Amino acid sequence: MAEEEVKRREKKALFALFAVVAVLALLLGYTYYSYYEANQALKSQVATLINQLNALETEERSLREQISSLLSQITSLESIGSLKNSTILEGGKRISISGGGSAEFDYETPYVGYIKITFSASDDIVFWVGSNFTNSFYSRYPQSGASSAGSFIVPVLPGKTMVRIDHPAPVVGASVTFTIEYVY
Repeated sequence: MAEEEVKRREKKALFALFAVVAVLALLLGYTYYSYYEANQALKSQVATLINQLNALETEERSLREQISSLLSQITSLESIGSLKNSTILEGGKRISISGGGSAEFDYETPYVGYIKITFSASDDIVFWVGSNFTNSFYSRYPQSGASSAGSFIVPVLPGKTMVRIDHPAPVVGASVTFTIEYVY
């Protein structure tokens, strides 16, 4: 009987040991699963943050490019505002005008500025400068009479600028060479 009691106690102890091992295994499994799930959630959050970071870096690059473009536009507009830009509209253009005739040229002048006209001619001529803003000619060179050479400046407005060259002599034609510089 004492031996039976010992065996019964050993069985109870063995059962208790298995129960403890089973409970520990369950706790260990639950803990591992909890940490695994937390780790997966953190990995997902890290991936999301990396994607957001990449999107922000792309947006930053785009904004930097826009800033660079705007700074370039500002520099260009400052140059225009201070009349630092110029374009040759006609460079040493040579034309012939018949006696009593004229020649007219139109130029796009997108900004406020002025044109400088330098010319020489085989006979006396008259320059007129106008604009589609006024739909008329508003400047004449020379102010009176006519001239065979000269240089003058006329302010211009945005739009179309018109230059007309008249040859007042009724019979003899004239050969004219002129340069027009647009400063804006």
